[in-house]
Amino acid sequence: MAQQQLKRALGRSFSIAACVGTVIGLGILRTPGEIAKTVQDPVIYMALWVLGGAFVLLSTLVVAELISMTQKSGGPYVLIAKAFGPYPGFLLGWTDWLAQCAAGALKAVVLMEYAAMLVPALRPYITPGALVISCLFAFLQLGGVRLSGRVFQVAAALFGVILLSVSGALLMGEGQALPAAAAGTPIVKLSTGWAHYGLVVAAVVFTYDGWVSASYYSSEVDGGGRSAALGSIRGVLIVIFLYLLLNGALAWSVPLQALDGHELALAGALEYLYGAGAGTFIILAALFILLAHQNIQYMSATRTIYALSVDGLGSRRATGVSHRGTPTGALAVTWGLM
Repeated sequence: MAQQQLKRALGRSFSIAACVGTVIGLGILRTPGEIAKTVQDPVIYMALWVLGGAFVLLSTLVVAELISMTQKSGGPYVLIAKAFGPYPGFLLGWTDWLAQCAAGALKAVVLMEYAAMLVPALRPYITPGALVISCLFAFLQLGGVRLSGRVFQVAAALFGVILLSVSGALLMGEGQALPAAAAGTPIVKLSTGWAHYGLVVAAVVFTYDGWVSASYYSSEVDGGGRSAALGSIRGVLIVIFLYLLLNGALAWSVPLQALDGHELALAGALEYLYGAGAGTFIILAALFILLAHQNIQYMSATRTIYALSVDGLGSRRATGVSHRGTPTGALAVTWGLM
């Protein structure tokens, strides 16, 4: 008979990886180009990242107390249900689960689209390829929480290595001259409306999003909620350091005008410094991040629907847990939608 309790099978360091691995995504590869549409002054640019990091750190410190008091896995759902009651928890929990499933499906498609940029022969197979990738990571979960957790931790560590490597490459590169038109572009576009500046701030905060992700695994981590809370704070500090280092290297080495509207800004920055083709490394990094996020989306989404179902707000079939700690009922429901 399937167990009904999740296993405490994840080490304390997993809480840090849960934060770092979830926060670092395609956003940090793309957002600099979105900001450069509006702000091209390096000082203002860096101030946005510092203020965004400070806002997220303060938010984490506030929520950490609630995370430490909550010994259930389930992410924001269990936090909201504990703080405000079952109805707000119900609304947020189902919204979060649907959003996680949608994000996983979208990331699988985007992954195939990036792969087709490198191998054009894959273009006719984007949708079937996305389905295969999603199914493979669903089967990975059946290997148990320890296996999927280790994959999560290795991926988070490699995310950090990628950002450090790109930062080093930016600092060591030698740039090219900008075209005269681009060189004369004002560093702050005064004609831009306030709405655009609001979008810039939102883009920075969104790039830091995912800082409560350790709370998805509170009952499975050694130390419970307290370990998840401490891991959230430490993970946010690591991400802030990596983001400030990367963006500082970017603003120091590359005129932000050169990134204006670039879809993968870091690819554009490397090509500016090292010439055509250097941006391929960023596409490869994006592929790796998107692959790793398939595992992350399945882990977090299954904990959400599991917690909802245990509390009577979902299906009883989603409460089953295998002897390896995988919420198999929740996994089946999530896989069916994702």
